[in-house]
Amino acid sequence: NGTNLKFVKLVNPKWNPTGDLIAYESGPRDGKGGLVISRTDGSLVGFYQIGPGVPNEFIWSSPNTVLGRGNDHNMYELNTSTGVVRYLTNQIAVNLAATNDGRLVYLGGDTLNNAGIYVSDLEGRNEQRILARTDTNQNYRDLNVSSDGWIAYTQIETRSGKAYGQIRKIRLDGTGDQLLYMNGDGT
Repeated sequence: NGTNLKFVKLVNPKWNPTGDLIAYESGPRDGKGGLVISRTDGSLVGFYQIGPGVPNEFIWSSPNTVLGRGNDHNMYELNTSTGVVRYLTNQIAVNLAATNDGRLVYLGGDTLNNAGIYVSDLEGRNEQRILARTDTNQNYRDLNVSSDGWIAYTQIETRSGKAYGQIRKIRLDGTGDQLLYMNGDGT
């Protein structure tokens, strides 16, 4: 039932869409981390490597499918029914979120030329950048997708040595970018 496994860390628990499985990041004592998948009664489904090392981030894309980003920044798919892990893409992606209509939203890119908010299919392909980072003093983080197709995100801008945080929203098609809240004092 998983009680004899020795883990250094157990973090980031997430229920699957049907609520019958829970996944969490773990780091066993041998330094090789992964995902632990358990049933609601605590019984272990399995311990899975998602790419090399401890997964940096993961989401459930269906009741039996986990999408995760390995320490190598590549995206992987885990089928919890078969235990098969499949490489998807090498797009640098963080803050993964899945939409109700089967799309993936994430922060992608590693340079000013390609950084921004992306929407793709659940395999990380057919991606479209819906919001481009336009300034090296600007960063996005903390994505969350609503059931009606809005993406809420944090935008941090650094000006004259002070960081200004904004909570913004934008539609999945890239329209309607709107400021919701801003801390104007640079704290």
